[in-house]
Order: sequence, then C-alpha cells, then structure tokens
Amino acid sequence: MKGRAVARVLAGLALLAGAGAGDLRAESYEDLVRASVRGDVIAADRLATWPRSDLQLQLKWLREMRACAQCGERALADRFPFLGAVLLHTDRAFRDDEAARTESRDFHLDFALDLLEAAPPAVRQFEPAWFLVVGDHFLQFIETPEARRYFAAGLSRFPGDVRLRIGEGAAFEAEARLTPLPDIVYSGGSPTRVLLEDASARRSLFVQAESAFRRAAELAPESAEARLRRGHVLIDLGKQEEARRELAWVQDHVPAGDLHSLAALFLGRADEKAGRWESAATQFREAARTGPPGARAAYVALAHALDRLGRAPEAQEVVDSLLARPTRDDPFDGYIVGPADEKERLVAEMQAAARASAAP
Repeated sequence: MKGRAVARVLAGLALLAGAGAGDLRAESYEDLVRASVRGDVIAADRLATWPRSDLQLQLKWLREMRACAQCGERALADRFPFLGAVLLHTDRAFRDDEAARTESRDFHLDFALDLLEAAPPAVRQFEPAWFLVVGDHFLQFIETPEARRYFAAGLSRFPGDVRLRIGEGAAFEAEARLTPLPDIVYSGGSPTRVLLEDASARRSLFVQAESAFRRAAELAPESAEARLRRGHVLIDLGKQEEARRELAWVQDHVPAGDLHSLAALFLGRADEKAGRWESAATQFREAARTGPPGARAAYVALAHALDRLGRAPEAQEVVDSLLARPTRDDPFDGYIVGPADEKERLVAEMQAAARASAAP
C-alpha cells in the first residue's frame, strides 16, 4: 500500500515536471502556468507545443489527487495554480479562434472547463464568470451559435445568474439583427416566400431574446440593462407600449450615461415607427445630451428626424457638429455585441485572483 502511494507521488511529480509520454521537458506544466500568471505573454504559444496526451495526463493526475481525501498528494494538487491554468488554456483557445483553428480552440476550452471542475472551491467560484467571458468572446466576434452554446451551458449550471441570462438574450438578439438576408436567387421558391420565412425566423429569435431578458429582469428587477434590452426587442415584436414602459423605467432610474442615452435612442426609434417625428426628435436630443461625446448614432437619428420634419437647416447643423465628434465610444456600437469592458473586467478579476492564489 505504502509503495503504491509513493509511486503515485513520484508519478505526479514527474508529470508536473513535464515528463509525460517519455519526454522530459525543460519547462514543467506547472512552471508554464506560473509563468503565464506572472504575465508571460508567450506562455500560450508554448502551450500550443504540448502534446494533448501529456496535458490529459496532467489533468488525470490532478483529478485523482484532488479526489483522494486521505492521500498526502492532495496537498500537492491543491497547491497547483488551477485558475492560472484555466486562464492560460482560455487564452490559447481565443487565439486559436481568431486564427480559425476550431478544433484546437474547442480542445482548450473543454480542457479549461475540465480544470475548473477539478479545482478547489475557491477556484470553482469563478465558473459563472468563465462562461460569461467565453460567451462574450464569441458574441464580440459575431459567432452567435457558439455564444449561445456557452451561455446555455453556464445557465444549465447557474440558472439564477443574471449576467448569463442577459448574455443569452444578447446572443439571440445579435443573431436576429445581424444574420445576412437570404440569397433569394439561389434559395429556391418565390422571393416573397423566402422573405416571409426569413422574417419568421428573425421574429423567433427576437421572441427568445425577449424571454431571456424578461427572466433576467425577474431575477433582478433593478437591472437597467435587462430592462433596456427587453424594451428594445419589444419594439421589434410590435409591443410598443410595453417597450415604452421598460425604456421609460431606465430613463427614470439611470439619470445619465450610456444606458440612459440608449433608452432615449430606442424610445425615439419607437416614435419613428409610429410616425411621431417631433417626439422622436425630442428623444434623440436627449440621447445626444446624456451620452458620451462619441454618441454618433443619436446625432444621426436626430438629423434624420429633423429632416423628416422639414427642418433641413437644423438637420444640417447636427450633421456638421457630428463630423467634429469622436469616432469612438458610441454606446450603440457596443450594444449588439455587448460591452467589451465587461469581459475585460472579469478577466482582470480572475487574473488578480490567479496571481494571489499562485503566490508562494
């Protein structure tokens, strides 16, 4: 019995030292992870050279030792920088995704999740944030089916997570708004039939987006983002009065800033649909006033509304002022794909926790 325990310790030390599949590496897996935690920007590139069989052996040993409550090796496994390893494999996966290496991307994301599930509770608390980071990554690259897959996987584990629920809705909404129109020439059938089918598919996506945002608002009634997004898709579903109530709530509870500006922009859009151009112009002015200097969408919408009202000189003044404004920081630009700073904030929090947990 004692001999088998010693053998397990030696096997584990050999694995963490990089001696897998008969290969003794100059840098162990744990050293690679710790280098990444310290900010080594090419650690993910070195990870790409590791045979997957070696990585699977590392994971197998960590799982076995973590599961063995009576083993002395448990303490050795618990000292392993799990969160740093999760972030390293996630970084590798994102690089593979940007290079269209789908199979490698999926391997490293699956491996990162396996590490999370094998980790101590202090690391597992970051599991909802990890699903949100991965889902947001795919959403920002308009890979909406993949985004929905990770948001759904996260919600299957954490059904009460409001951020994941909003992410799920955002993925449905993005797919509805950004899916290209069908190629009528080659799709078969009459153009009218094809367009009707496309409209039905889009409406189905908006319905699912609204459902997700509604559930998020039920979980967190004070979530201005959930209400804002629900109000926006309700406009597309033709439920104007309900949309106005949600968007007006955001305006009343968020006095200024991006969410207030977007609520005014979307209320103006509802007025446009109803042909109330004077009211639309008022809302667009509010969106421009309360948004950042780069809120270009509000100024474009305002100029259009003024033009429809026959006030061309005023519309031209708005256009002229628009040309002098920054070309960045328009809250509408990031609305469809979600705010990039949310993903960056979560990653920064996880990196800080990884550094703290990996400290000697």
